[in-house]
Amino acid sequence: MRRAVFDPTRRSRTTSQAQAGVWYATAAAHGVFLGVLAPPIVESWTGAGPSWLRIVFAPVCHQIAERSLVLFGGSLAVCARCTGLYLGGILGLACAAALVVGRERAVRRLWLGALVLPTAADGVLATLGASPLAEVPRFVLAVPAGAAAGVLLAIGIYDLISLVTGDRAPVGCVDDRRIVEESR
Repeated sequence: MRRAVFDPTRRSRTTSQAQAGVWYATAAAHGVFLGVLAPPIVESWTGAGPSWLRIVFAPVCHQIAERSLVLFGGSLAVCARCTGLYLGGILGLACAAALVVGRERAVRRLWLGALVLPTAADGVLATLGASPLAEVPRFVLAVPAGAAAGVLLAIGIYDLISLVTGDRAPVGCVDDRRIVEESR
């Protein structure tokens, strides 16, 4: 019986399906991000009170106006950190889809952990009583963490489609220790 050998230069049907799935997730993430940007725009054009989108985002963000970015004279639907996480998630998904994160390109957990460090450090320092950062630095520090979350979501989509189609074993993240052990 002939065994199938994995050829990283040949793209399988599953890879194409998974890549399409990640692009669909990226499009959906754009819709969510537009929902973040919409409330101040709608409120400035219509003169109406708070948008229903603020209610949608309320369970996932504190929405304190002083910690939110301002657009057209009104605060966004989420705080600056959450805005950075959402934008970073879009960037992470798009990069993962463009680079075909999957069997062809493994992602190291250490790299993803490094992307989360700036946001984690900000949160720890704020908990310890350090003065909070302004909105823009908080936004900028959250973008890498959002990108890591986007890459992890892309890996999950690839794994789910691979499992459903039965084409390959799931990818997951590469454990850096395993790489070192295998190289010995």
